[in-house]
Amino acid sequence: MRQMARTVPLIAALLLCGCPPSEPPPEGTPVIAVSPDALDFGAVSFTDAPITTAVVTVTNEGDADLELGDITLAGEYFDLPGVDRSGRVLRPGRSLDITVQIHAEVDGERQARLRIPSNAGDAIELPVFADVHAPAIDVSPWSHDFGNPVVGCAPRLTVTIENVGREDLLVTSVEMDGNDEWALETPVVDVTIAPGATTEAVARYQPDDPEPDDAELLIQSNAPELPKAIVELEGRSHFETEATETFDGGATRYPLTFGAVWETIRVFVNGDRVFSGWSYDDSSGPALVFQGGSAPGEGDSLRVVYIALGSC
Repeated sequence: MRQMARTVPLIAALLLCGCPPSEPPPEGTPVIAVSPDALDFGAVSFTDAPITTAVVTVTNEGDADLELGDITLAGEYFDLPGVDRSGRVLRPGRSLDITVQIHAEVDGERQARLRIPSNAGDAIELPVFADVHAPAIDVSPWSHDFGNPVVGCAPRLTVTIENVGREDLLVTSVEMDGNDEWALETPVVDVTIAPGATTEAVARYQPDDPEPDDAELLIQSNAPELPKAIVELEGRSHFETEATETFDGGATRYPLTFGAVWETIRVFVNGDRVFSGWSYDDSSGPALVFQGGSAPGEGDSLRVVYIALGSC
């Protein structure tokens, strides 16, 4: 009688507040509980911990076996390492851990969704978050066409390397991959670039023939998303027009009006072509220089025909 007296006021109070009493699950029902209800890795450092793991715990709080389905994780840079927990059966009161792993490869906020289906009703959809701090490289320009410079000229290109990430970018090397017409004027080796900062490399193209050329500027760094950045380079040089100059003999050095492509120089003395005894010297201005007794004498005529380098 006393027990009934205590029960009646309780039922009356629940009816007055409009709160129906919570009903326990029926006997023989599995109940799934997941902790935490959202997995947040927080700030993850590529430098300190390029691979970071966290644990989600699944517990059967019911009084029947909990059967897990196919556990999946949807999200780039996240995965489920180790033993697959799919298909496991949890007795009442038992738990298991699911390990979630993130690869801190790309700077920025990352999201994923862990899906845990079971025989306890709708699948659990657990959000996963991480804020990845990593170095990231950007290059300007990524490609360049030097156009059609004159043979012998040496146009240059300044390539800017920027750290667009949130951790230090270490540029271990910058190298030119091309023939000997290409060169890197400013070596860059083991240079640390702070977030938001830049460094520069200067590439030079100095063609010695009118053939098309191409090369690659290779930038090696610790940027996990792009450890080798490649700048594509190309150019197509040309000769200037042919120049002809005439001189009176009697000297050993004959200054030329233009710089010459030395392979194209043809020398004629009194109308006859001369193949030896002379050289091209541009150390103090372009000139044709004769050695010793091979120089044209007084009264001789000298004609020089060559491809001019033109103005750079």
